[in-house]
Amino acid sequence: MFVIDVETTNLTAGKGEMLTLGLVVTDDELNITFEKEYKFKPVEKHQWCKIAQSVHGISWKEAQKFPEARESFDSFINDCTRISDKDNTFLCHSAAIFGGLNYIDYQFLMYTARYLCKEKNSYVNKIDKLFPANKVKSTILKSPKQAKLYYGVEDQKLKTWIKKLNLKGKHHSAIDDARFCLEVYKYQQRHEQELG
Repeated sequence: MFVIDVETTNLTAGKGEMLTLGLVVTDDELNITFEKEYKFKPVEKHQWCKIAQSVHGISWKEAQKFPEARESFDSFINDCTRISDKDNTFLCHSAAIFGGLNYIDYQFLMYTARYLCKEKNSYVNKIDKLFPANKVKSTILKSPKQAKLYYGVEDQKLKTWIKKLNLKGKHHSAIDDARFCLEVYKYQQRHEQELG
């Protein structure tokens, strides 16, 4: 399983750029076998969002010291290609409801792939091959009411899960949030097994 989390320059995919991407890879038993955080130097200052900055705490000035986005994306693609098998599941936590389930982290990944294309659809095709849309999952799958009844959480925010599971790390650090997402998923899997 590939678990990701992204921090971005804007809260809307298609307007903002990825700043950091946390990747955690597991084996079939959900043991971590690889993890890495990738940093992306943004170029569109007019899309920089102060609200997003208040979430992740990365300033424009700090982000200008990050590696070039294409270099980091190449590294991410190469790592995923090297590690992948033929049945990759792609997991993220964030999902927002806009007439349906909307996988924000996956959208930012695909937007970046399109934005950085060296040749038409080259990155997009690689992402589609690595992580087909039907293999994308989220830890937010139930309505808030169902989540409260089923898991005993007031809402489905990652910070709520962090508190419930007493997880240690820095919320809104991409790599830590990817780890948190994995722990939420493992809890949900155990819970479902216990209920039979």
